[in-house]
Amino acid sequence: MADWNAALDAANFWANHQIDWHQTDWSGGRSYYHLDQWAGRGWPGQTTGNQWFGYWESATRRTEFVYYGGTYNDWNGLVSYAEQNLRGVSTSRAFSSGNGRTAPYVEYDIDYYGAARSSRNARRIVRNPLTGNVVATFDHYQSFEYLGHF
Repeated sequence: MADWNAALDAANFWANHQIDWHQTDWSGGRSYYHLDQWAGRGWPGQTTGNQWFGYWESATRRTEFVYYGGTYNDWNGLVSYAEQNLRGVSTSRAFSSGNGRTAPYVEYDIDYYGAARSSRNARRIVRNPLTGNVVATFDHYQSFEYLGHF
């Protein structure tokens, strides 16, 4: 249950945070772009992935850091299977990259850390920006649970 709640919190976080290209946060002597809370304006796109971002966490009253992975290639077809068979999404909007096509999926970390470049764990959410469907994985892409439409 704790994993599920954390995944829902992460989906809500990413749905409501946008990159501020003019503000940076510092960790370990390096600067990282800042995420601003902006209701309904989140979900950074695939091209801005593979990097850490800082944001102000009011609960801890300090800057936290979160990793955004960018493109997720659904090599084993589990996400596309879930979308097509469980959610009724057409193959043109949900597909595995195992057939040579580029998958539309984008992956985001569930957990945040006190410092950038921290050791990341296995918990992620994956979103299809074409459909808005979000799934969670707690075992580093071995299985997925449908979270909802964000």
